[in-house]
Amino acid sequence: MNWAAAANAGRMTTSGFEPSVIRHDGYDYWRTWFFNECDDASLLGITPPQLPWITGTAPGASVYRRGTELFLEDAPWFPHSGNTIHRVCGPYVVKDVARPPAEAEPVHSVDGRIVAYRDLNPQRGPWYNRAKVERLVDGELLVHRQLAGQFEYFPIRLRIVRTPRWHVAQVRHTDDCWLCAPTMTP
Repeated sequence: MNWAAAANAGRMTTSGFEPSVIRHDGYDYWRTWFFNECDDASLLGITPPQLPWITGTAPGASVYRRGTELFLEDAPWFPHSGNTIHRVCGPYVVKDVARPPAEAEPVHSVDGRIVAYRDLNPQRGPWYNRAKVERLVDGELLVHRQLAGQFEYFPIRLRIVRTPRWHVAQVRHTDDCWLCAPTMTP
C-alpha cells in the first residue's frame, strides 16, 4: 500500500478513511477494529503514517512516553449499535518496551527508553485477517471482519496496559460528535 498517497487522500483507519485518533480533553482516543487483540496482548499497533502522533511531530500531537494515558474505541460497536453509540475503554497507560522482539527495531525512544518499535515480521500477530470475528461484548454478540493485512499488520507497536481507573463508557453519537471530528490528520 502507498501510505503517503493514502494519508494525503484522507484519514487512515482500519475501516477506511476516517479519523483513527482523536485528541479530546488532553487524551488520545484510538479507534480500533482489533480491541480484544490490543487488550489481550497489551499492545497498540499503528501504521507508519501514524508514527507522528506518538513522536509528537504531528500538529496537535503529544510525545508519547512512559506514563502517557490513552483510550481505545472498540470500533465494531458503533455500527453494531446502529451508529448511535461509541464504546470507549480506558485509560490505558504506555509502558516502556524492555525487550522488543528479536525481529524488531526501535522507532521512538524517550530518555533512552524504547516507547515504540517496528516489528519486522508483523504478520505473526496479534493482528490478522479474519473474514468473520464473533465476540460477546457487554452481553451482545458482535460480528465483524478484520483486515490487518491491508495495513501491513500494524508494524509499529507500543506497550499499553490498563490503569486502575480503566472503565468502559458508552458515548452517545450526536451530529457534532467529538469522536467523529477530524481533529488529527496525516
